[in-house]
Amino acid sequence: MWTSTTLIVMSSLRVGHEGRPIMILHQDEFITKAFDQAKKYWQDEDGGKLRQKSDGKGNMASGFVNEEEGFFSLSEVEFEALQQLRAQAQKPP
Repeated sequence: MWTSTTLIVMSSLRVGHEGRPIMILHQDEFITKAFDQAKKYWQDEDGGKLRQKSDGKGNMASGFVNEEEGFFSLSEVEFEALQQLRAQAQKPP
């Protein structure tokens, strides 16, 4: 059971309905694109400029952090257990 003493020690932990613990996590993300910094372009013989049609393939990184634990991550075993729980609840992976 979570007590008020626990809440004082862990400032990102709260108690919700039915005494269930709620941990406050902060989330941030960023996306990098293959051509997002490209300043150069191709030029054809007539002087026309050929530019990329898009910023290129993107990679996204997302992270969760709280005050006590720092960055939140799951081991392979924890991730698989979470996926199984989501499947039992008929939720998408």
